[in-house]
Amino acid sequence: MLTFYLCRHGNTFQANERAVWVGVRQDMPLVDTGRAQAHALAAHLGAAKVQPAAFYCSTLQRTQQYAEIVRADLGVPDRPLIVREELDEIDYGAWSGLSATDIRQRFGSDMLRCWQEEGLLPPTGVFNSTELELRERIATLAATITAAHPDGAAVVLVASNGILRYFLKLTAGAEAFHTAVRANSLSVKTGHYGIMTYTPETQEFACVSWNQKPDEMGVETV
Repeated sequence: MLTFYLCRHGNTFQANERAVWVGVRQDMPLVDTGRAQAHALAAHLGAAKVQPAAFYCSTLQRTQQYAEIVRADLGVPDRPLIVREELDEIDYGAWSGLSATDIRQRFGSDMLRCWQEEGLLPPTGVFNSTELELRERIATLAATITAAHPDGAAVVLVASNGILRYFLKLTAGAEAFHTAVRANSLSVKTGHYGIMTYTPETQEFACVSWNQKPDEMGVETV
């Protein structure tokens, strides 16, 4: 069995800063609290004796910095850190650089709620990413990773909130995605993570947990 630890990078805004929508075109570094979140995840995984065979991140520095901290803290600097464009965040198009308040005022509260809570992309022309493109690139990446680890292992993937939810659609009938929607837990907060597994014999993905906060929840192993 192959275990995916699907992690959202840490904070990119200070507590007193105005947070805005950032996608693939906004390459922001981690702030101090974001780096602290990476250390917290590493401590959590270390306590669970997770020894990843590889680390994957996007081309964005916030994911690379986060993955590098986790890898260093786990004491496995020899494990590869692989940069994959498929993990790049969504291009939020017209929402880029806007706060949630701005988006509600310009596009309506329902459009924002549908994306945040139900994962429904806005009408064509708002985002510069499409549902088909997002699903296809995650499916392609998943196939690459499962082929690279045929004997089972643990891998850590660091990405952003928008793209992470598309891993849930790898499950049969996208059931894990629909379950997260029903539980109002689709979004992954900064510094949080989820666990999914892949069984080679059945070629099936399953979601074990989603949107966990490492320093508040008990250590969970697979």
